[in-house]
Amino acid sequence: TIRGGDSVVRGLVFNGGLVPGILIEDAGGNTIAGNIFGLDPTGTTSDRNRGPGIKIENSSRNTIGGESPADRNLISGSYSRDPNDQLEEIFGRFQLLKQGGLEIIGPASVFNVVQGNYIGTDISGMVVDPDGERDSDDELGNSGIGILIAEGASDNTIGGTSTGARNVIGGQGSFDGREPNCVENCATDVPSVGILIDGEVSGRNEVYGNYIGTNAAGTAALGNGV
Repeated sequence: TIRGGDSVVRGLVFNGGLVPGILIEDAGGNTIAGNIFGLDPTGTTSDRNRGPGIKIENSSRNTIGGESPADRNLISGSYSRDPNDQLEEIFGRFQLLKQGGLEIIGPASVFNVVQGNYIGTDISGMVVDPDGERDSDDELGNSGIGILIAEGASDNTIGGTSTGARNVIGGQGSFDGREPNCVENCATDVPSVGILIDGEVSGRNEVYGNYIGTNAAGTAALGNGV
């Protein structure tokens, strides 16, 4: 958890945890760059976190990633703590809860910038399912939302005009949200999205220049569930 502000987190691996890989609260101006979330140190094998890779809650002016490949975060392998309680009906639609690879929430979460990350893929940005067989053991994607902006978070930027600022967001829902090796009382497949901006008060967010549902080269589909 980061509360002090103006911190830099770089070059670390966050996997196998029961809470968000990084939780940023309150004071902002933090930089999270060059890290791996939810995979092994090679960035090719699933080692899931129960919860989002990165969660920004009521914190402003944080930078997630950057335009240089060295700043890229790999954010994959997130799934809900309770795989049997993933959906809530709000305003006549279903919304996934606590499953974002990256979550930006709260009215004080403003002017955050998310650029140059791979979300739901392996380290190459080209693979979401290493063996090509849907078996819940090796899929790399987040089980629900790639990026969630909600609860009044506003004026945030996802992507940019340069190639380096592009986020690659694919493979959400390639892992279906059940506990690894689950045999009984497992969750069924749940709807998944690349980016969800939820709520009328979550306004003036800008999303542009990203590859959503394709690989890093833009040459093949890496579809999200919806």
